[in-house]
Amino acid sequence: MEKALKTSFEREHLLAELIRNASMAVSVGYADGSIGIFNNAFLKLRVILKKN
Repeated sequence: MEKALKTSFEREHLLAELIRNASMAVSVGYADGSIGIFNNAFLKLRVILKKN
């Protein structure tokens, strides 16, 4: 069980790093219109769009 938990944690960490460092914008939005989680590419895109 402990090994399975460690493997699961490592996989979750890897996926989080992939999303965090992705060149494609990624975000999680909620029904109320708010944005909860986003990566750096999303932040850069928002800045570019606000300038235009």
